[in-house]
Amino acid sequence: MVSAASDSSPQVPSIAPPNELEESEMLYSYFVEKSIRKSFDDVNNHRWDAAAKALASHVHHRVGGAHALGGERHDKEALRRWFERLGRPGASRAAPSTVPAP
Repeated sequence: MVSAASDSSPQVPSIAPPNELEESEMLYSYFVEKSIRKSFDDVNNHRWDAAAKALASHVHHRVGGAHALGGERHDKEALRRWFERLGRPGASRAAPSTVPAP
């Protein structure tokens, strides 16, 4: 007599549900990515004030090179002005308003 037991059927490993820490890390990563994408969208669409609003007050932004977009910015307002210059046609020919980065 043949038994209907599942002894000979292959065992499928079960996937453990994420623990609480993994869930919170995934949620944090989601919001960080969303915030970064929004900031890039703001810059790409010339919403300089919105892009600068998302920055920390102790920003340090550096672009290397001896050109109009090169240099360092150390506060939100300086970076907002740099965003504006970035969006201007011919920005690479404009005179720099910050000290060039080494």
